[in-house]
Amino acid sequence: MNSLLRTADRITGTLGAVAKVFALISVLVCFATLYMRYALGITYIWLNESYIWANAMAIALAAAYAYREDALVRVDVLYERFSVRVRALIDIVGTVLFLIPFVCTVAIYSWPFVMMSIRMNETSPHPSGMPALYILKGMILLLTFSISFQTVVSLIRNVAVLRRGAAVDDDTGRGAF
Repeated sequence: MNSLLRTADRITGTLGAVAKVFALISVLVCFATLYMRYALGITYIWLNESYIWANAMAIALAAAYAYREDALVRVDVLYERFSVRVRALIDIVGTVLFLIPFVCTVAIYSWPFVMMSIRMNETSPHPSGMPALYILKGMILLLTFSISFQTVVSLIRNVAVLRRGAAVDDDTGRGAF
Protein backbone atom coordinates (compact mmCIF):
# COMPACT_ATOMS: atom_id res chain seq x y z
CA MET A 1 0.00 0.00 0.00
CA ASN A 2 2.86 2.37 0.79
CA SER A 3 4.32 2.06 -2.69
CA LEU A 4 0.87 2.57 -4.21
CA LEU A 5 0.41 5.82 -2.28
CA ARG A 6 3.91 7.00 -3.20
CA THR A 7 3.17 6.25 -6.86
CA ALA A 8 -0.11 8.18 -6.62
CA ASP A 9 1.78 11.10 -5.05
CA ARG A 10 4.27 11.02 -7.92
CA ILE A 11 1.42 11.05 -10.45
CA THR A 12 -0.23 14.01 -8.75
CA GLY A 13 3.14 15.73 -8.46
CA THR A 14 3.65 15.25 -12.19
CA LEU A 15 0.21 16.71 -12.86
CA GLY A 16 1.21 19.71 -10.77
CA ALA A 17 4.48 20.14 -12.66
CA VAL A 18 2.67 19.99 -16.00
CA ALA A 19 0.11 22.49 -14.67
CA LYS A 20 2.94 24.89 -13.86
CA VAL A 21 4.16 24.65 -17.44
CA PHE A 22 0.67 25.35 -18.79
CA ALA A 23 0.31 28.30 -16.40
CA LEU A 24 3.60 29.73 -17.65
CA ILE A 25 2.52 29.19 -21.26
CA SER A 26 -0.77 30.95 -20.51
CA VAL A 27 0.99 33.98 -19.04
CA LEU A 28 3.54 34.20 -21.87
CA VAL A 29 0.95 33.84 -24.62
CA CYS A 30 -1.32 36.37 -22.91
CA PHE A 31 1.58 38.82 -22.72
CA ALA A 32 2.46 38.20 -26.37
CA THR A 33 -1.18 38.69 -27.38
CA LEU A 34 -1.45 41.98 -25.54
CA TYR A 35 1.88 43.22 -26.87
CA MET A 36 0.92 42.33 -30.43
CA ARG A 37 -2.50 43.94 -30.07
CA TYR A 38 -1.49 47.22 -28.42
CA ALA A 39 2.09 47.72 -29.64
CA LEU A 40 1.89 46.24 -33.12
CA GLY A 41 -1.82 46.49 -33.90
CA ILE A 42 -2.03 42.77 -34.78
CA THR A 43 -4.68 40.43 -33.43
CA TYR A 44 -4.99 36.68 -33.92
CA ILE A 45 -8.12 35.09 -32.52
CA TRP A 46 -6.47 31.67 -32.27
CA LEU A 47 -3.70 33.20 -30.14
CA ASN A 48 -6.26 34.86 -27.86
CA GLU A 49 -8.03 31.55 -27.44
CA SER A 50 -4.84 29.55 -26.94
CA TYR A 51 -3.97 31.21 -23.63
CA ILE A 52 -7.48 30.49 -22.41
CA TRP A 53 -6.92 26.85 -23.33
CA ALA A 54 -3.56 26.77 -21.56
CA ASN A 55 -5.12 28.34 -18.48
CA ALA A 56 -7.95 25.79 -18.47
CA MET A 57 -5.42 22.96 -18.71
CA ALA A 58 -3.39 24.45 -15.86
CA ILE A 59 -6.46 24.69 -13.63
CA ALA A 60 -7.67 21.19 -14.48
CA LEU A 61 -4.29 19.68 -13.65
CA ALA A 62 -3.41 21.88 -10.69
CA ALA A 63 -6.60 21.13 -8.76
CA ALA A 64 -5.49 17.66 -7.68
CA TYR A 65 -2.01 18.93 -6.89
CA ALA A 66 -3.42 21.76 -4.76
CA TYR A 67 -5.63 19.24 -2.96
CA ARG A 68 -2.65 16.96 -2.28
CA GLU A 69 -0.54 19.86 -0.99
CA ASP A 70 -3.45 21.09 1.15
CA ALA A 71 -3.20 24.45 -0.61
CA LEU A 72 -6.91 25.03 -0.35
CA VAL A 73 -8.80 27.89 1.20
CA ARG A 74 -9.86 26.77 4.62
CA VAL A 75 -10.77 28.41 7.90
CA ASP A 76 -8.26 26.90 10.31
CA VAL A 77 -9.52 28.37 13.54
CA LEU A 78 -9.70 25.00 15.28
CA TYR A 79 -8.46 22.45 12.74
CA GLU A 80 -4.74 23.04 13.37
CA ARG A 81 -5.21 22.55 17.10
CA PHE A 82 -6.69 19.07 16.70
CA SER A 83 -4.71 15.86 16.79
CA VAL A 84 -3.70 14.11 13.57
CA ARG A 85 -6.44 11.51 14.01
CA VAL A 86 -9.18 14.12 14.56
CA ARG A 87 -7.99 16.04 11.49
CA ALA A 88 -8.08 12.81 9.48
CA LEU A 89 -11.65 12.18 10.65
CA ILE A 90 -12.67 15.75 9.76
CA ASP A 91 -11.07 15.35 6.33
CA ILE A 92 -12.90 12.07 5.71
CA VAL A 93 -16.28 13.48 6.77
CA GLY A 94 -15.76 16.65 4.72
CA THR A 95 -14.69 14.67 1.69
CA VAL A 96 -17.64 12.28 1.87
CA LEU A 97 -20.25 14.94 2.64
CA PHE A 98 -19.06 17.78 0.43
CA LEU A 99 -16.26 17.00 -2.03
CA ILE A 100 -17.48 13.70 -3.47
CA PRO A 101 -21.06 14.92 -4.09
CA PHE A 102 -19.72 18.12 -5.67
CA VAL A 103 -17.29 16.33 -7.99
CA CYS A 104 -19.94 13.76 -8.94
CA THR A 105 -22.44 16.52 -9.71
CA VAL A 106 -19.94 18.38 -11.89
CA ALA A 107 -19.01 15.16 -13.72
CA ILE A 108 -22.62 14.08 -14.25
CA TYR A 109 -23.77 17.44 -15.56
CA SER A 110 -20.70 18.13 -17.68
CA TRP A 111 -20.59 14.69 -19.35
CA PRO A 112 -23.50 15.35 -21.78
CA PHE A 113 -22.19 18.87 -22.41
CA VAL A 114 -18.77 17.53 -23.45
CA MET A 115 -20.20 14.56 -25.38
CA MET A 116 -22.51 16.81 -27.39
CA SER A 117 -19.54 19.03 -28.24
CA ILE A 118 -17.56 15.99 -29.42
CA ARG A 119 -20.46 14.66 -31.52
CA MET A 120 -20.89 18.08 -33.13
CA ASN A 121 -17.13 18.35 -33.71
CA GLU A 122 -17.56 21.80 -32.19
CA THR A 123 -15.07 24.49 -33.11
CA SER A 124 -14.57 28.08 -32.06
CA PRO A 125 -17.41 30.42 -33.01
CA HIS A 126 -14.80 32.71 -34.55
CA PRO A 127 -13.69 31.95 -38.12
CA SER A 128 -9.99 31.96 -37.27
CA GLY A 129 -10.39 30.50 -33.79
CA MET A 130 -9.13 27.26 -32.35
CA PRO A 131 -10.52 24.02 -33.75
CA ALA A 132 -11.79 21.20 -31.55
CA LEU A 133 -13.52 23.27 -28.89
CA TYR A 134 -14.55 19.99 -27.28
CA ILE A 135 -10.98 19.63 -25.98
CA LEU A 136 -11.42 22.82 -23.99
CA LYS A 137 -14.78 21.64 -22.69
CA GLY A 138 -13.20 18.29 -21.89
CA MET A 139 -11.00 20.04 -19.34
CA ILE A 140 -14.02 19.96 -17.04
CA LEU A 141 -13.95 16.15 -17.12
CA LEU A 142 -10.18 16.14 -16.69
CA LEU A 143 -10.65 18.31 -13.62
CA THR A 144 -13.20 15.93 -12.13
CA PHE A 145 -11.01 12.92 -12.92
CA SER A 146 -7.87 14.41 -11.39
CA ILE A 147 -9.69 15.52 -8.23
CA SER A 148 -11.42 12.13 -7.98
CA PHE A 149 -8.04 10.40 -8.21
CA GLN A 150 -6.58 12.55 -5.46
CA THR A 151 -9.74 12.16 -3.37
CA VAL A 152 -9.34 8.38 -3.36
CA VAL A 153 -5.67 8.71 -2.41
CA SER A 154 -6.48 11.14 0.39
CA LEU A 155 -9.28 8.96 1.72
CA ILE A 156 -6.97 5.92 1.79
CA ARG A 157 -4.32 7.96 3.60
CA ASN A 158 -6.79 9.36 6.15
CA VAL A 159 -8.36 5.96 6.83
CA ALA A 160 -4.86 4.58 7.40
CA VAL A 161 -4.20 7.38 9.89
CA LEU A 162 -7.38 6.44 11.76
CA ARG A 163 -6.73 2.69 11.68
CA ARG A 164 -3.05 2.58 12.44
CA GLY A 165 -2.48 5.97 13.96
CA ALA A 166 0.08 6.49 11.20
CA ALA A 167 2.52 9.29 11.81
CA VAL A 168 2.33 12.44 9.76
CA ASP A 169 5.34 13.60 7.83
CA ASP A 170 6.23 17.06 9.15
CA ASP A 171 7.42 18.29 5.74
CA THR A 172 4.27 17.50 3.81
CA GLY A 173 1.59 17.17 6.45
CA ARG A 174 0.61 13.89 4.78
CA GLY A 175 0.77 10.49 6.34
CA ALA A 176 4.27 9.03 6.40
CA PHE A 177 4.07 5.62 4.79
